[in-house]
Amino acid sequence: MPFASFSLGGIDMRGGGTSVVLNNLPATLTAQGAESFAGYYTAGSTLDPVDLSVALTADANLPDDNDTDPTASTAPAPRASARLLDMELIARGRDADVYALDESRVLRRYRRGGPTEREARLMTHLAGCGYPVPKVYEVTGTDMVLERLTGPTMLEALARRPWQVGSLGRALGGLHDRLHALPAPQWLPRRFATTGDDRVLHLDLHPGNVLLTGRGPVVIDWSNAGAGDPAADVAMTMVTVGSAEVPGLTVRLGRSLLTHSIRKGCRTDPRPLLRDAAEAKLTDPNLRPAEAAWLRRRVDDRPRGLGRPRRPRGASMPP
Repeated sequence: MPFASFSLGGIDMRGGGTSVVLNNLPATLTAQGAESFAGYYTAGSTLDPVDLSVALTADANLPDDNDTDPTASTAPAPRASARLLDMELIARGRDADVYALDESRVLRRYRRGGPTEREARLMTHLAGCGYPVPKVYEVTGTDMVLERLTGPTMLEALARRPWQVGSLGRALGGLHDRLHALPAPQWLPRRFATTGDDRVLHLDLHPGNVLLTGRGPVVIDWSNAGAGDPAADVAMTMVTVGSAEVPGLTVRLGRSLLTHSIRKGCRTDPRPLLRDAAEAKLTDPNLRPAEAAWLRRRVDDRPRGLGRPRRPRGASMPP
């Protein structure tokens, strides 16, 4: 497959030697090469300069592999300035941006790096178990090429149709139950570990991370996932919903109804691990000041695993 094209302009090729050695050849990505990057780079993108040598006789002396940088990539890479050309930004989260590649694929890019290899591996594993996740096409460093899903998030649906808070909350609880039915693979990091029955935990399963598609709810953003106690996963949902600054007065007023509905749709009782989940949530570098304050009040006001915290002004609490 022709991966790249080289510019030979200005080179004076004369006979008489035993080899041809060319250094720092300008190179650009071909249309076929662009397909190898799943549309992430476009045809014509500038590549790193290329060195090449060709023997003209059997006894030709060619440069040795040791003459090159052993840490250099064997495949040319498009320059950073060309990476996001012609891509439409369609979503922006606290950790990552999502760009449209075409009608069926998106590029998810972490701004500060992320566990893309592990996240992609887990989504592929979950898809094989029948759990609703986006299809993974490719993983490269901080980026993942994923299935493009059509539909609002559960949070957007709640803002538009607040009267559906009960059914949507129960659906979210049901997604917890389906996930926690799956034993955690050995390679998944342990968080809130049990004594031997660890389950797959999402640990950020809130309405903003559920897309309501034509094939049903699909769970996205698995960067925080781990193995452990299902109660911690549901508790993390409760403290995330309880502390979140969300748009719309109706959504905020319906928060307690939402947490009640999640509990109703889920078989796991999160109460023993609510304080632990709040402590863990406080380590999130993306917390807004009001969210951090809510979480600190919950941690400070409640003995571990006991009682019920006082209700902070202006915030509703999970049941």
